[in-house]
Amino acid sequence: MEPSAAPTPLFSVVVPTRHRLDDLSACLARLAPGAQTLDPARYEVIVTDDGVHPTAEALVRERFPWARWTAGPRRGPASNRNHGARLARGEWLAFTDDDCQPSSEWLESFARALAGDAEVLEGRTRSGVAHYSPLLAAPENEHGGFLWSCNLALARSLFERLGGFDEGFKYPHLEDVDFRLRLGDAGARLAFVPAALVIHPPRPVLPILRQVRVQESSFYLARKRGVPLREMNFRPHVLWRAALKSLLACRTPGEFIRVAWRSAAELVLLAGYVPVWLWRYRKKTS
Repeated sequence: MEPSAAPTPLFSVVVPTRHRLDDLSACLARLAPGAQTLDPARYEVIVTDDGVHPTAEALVRERFPWARWTAGPRRGPASNRNHGARLARGEWLAFTDDDCQPSSEWLESFARALAGDAEVLEGRTRSGVAHYSPLLAAPENEHGGFLWSCNLALARSLFERLGGFDEGFKYPHLEDVDFRLRLGDAGARLAFVPAALVIHPPRPVLPILRQVRVQESSFYLARKRGVPLREMNFRPHVLWRAALKSLLACRTPGEFIRVAWRSAAELVLLAGYVPVWLWRYRKKTS
């Protein structure tokens, strides 16, 4: 007699990762069978690894053998998430990031929300700390409306119909905003699920050059949507206001100096990159 096929899980959890072993380990520990209140038979975990070293694969195989490891395409986070989704067997896809910590009721809260008619479920995201340095960054989503990819679940059929995340976004910036806009264009039914909590601890802001380069996503999205750059909040006074806000959040003279230096360097580098991006995305949008 042939063994029966494994039942189809309700959720496929996709965790993109790249060179963050400690964070990945903490994330997977919270997704382990028994750590989630949802029956382990009702979900699977797929770790899609964009790293160039075999360490994440070894970590998963040795400490988390219940998870599936796969080598990612190394073309950015949007492409990496899509790669993991293509391997999914579940009826629903759930996305979180390797530096996130899902609560024990994360998946069960999404499962309970399926009683409604929503096709897309957005969970609550918190940093887990009251105050942190402007040299750190963490998303906060207490009331919904952002649909960030670190805490999101949706029907796999809908994800496939939309073609997943746009792989034209090469950096971790605005690819989830674009996905939210496309879901809106498609008339997808969304629901906010506050009980589906993910903690996203603050982490160091990107190195200056990378912090600047990710802004290219604004130009890409503006061209794609056929809208002026100002609708992407890419305006001088917005950038200056963000720098000033960071300076006002500093608590020590040393921190103030570091943030001031970073802000000035970022604005100078942006001034050099903007003409290049304008030329690259020279299609008129207004």
